[in-house]
Amino acid sequence: STQHLQVQSTLSTLAESQLELLSSIMPQHAIQFLAMESTEAVPSNVAQLARKHTGITLLFMDIVGFTTFAKAVEPVEVMMLLNTLFSLFDVLVDKFGVHKVETAGDCYIVSGGIMSPTNQANGGLGIVVEDHDHTDSATRVMEFAKAMLE
Repeated sequence: STQHLQVQSTLSTLAESQLELLSSIMPQHAIQFLAMESTEAVPSNVAQLARKHTGITLLFMDIVGFTTFAKAVEPVEVMMLLNTLFSLFDVLVDKFGVHKVETAGDCYIVSGGIMSPTNQANGGLGIVVEDHDHTDSATRVMEFAKAMLE
């Protein structure tokens, strides 16, 4: 029936959006692990997710004077500033092929050499890099850092 097809379409769209959300915060191997393991087996098998990375580059950006600023203005102003700034940085992440690891308060963390800089071929899923050019990874993170200051 038409109603049944609409329900299937809605569920499919919902599943795709959930996968997209997971893909923005987890690497592909972690998503696959969670999809394949039973809920009860995850705690005992979670060590399979561990990876060793060598020759990677990490950048930690922190706003100087943020705590003083945040105390002096309304919370909505703080959130607007962080959202605007971090949205600009998110665009630079794609431009320079680095991986956004995390944001925590006013700290923005990116890496080079952990995740594939181009994930489009894999439907947007993050691919953990097994082997990479260390100099290229460091250069991309450095160019990203310089662009953050502009």
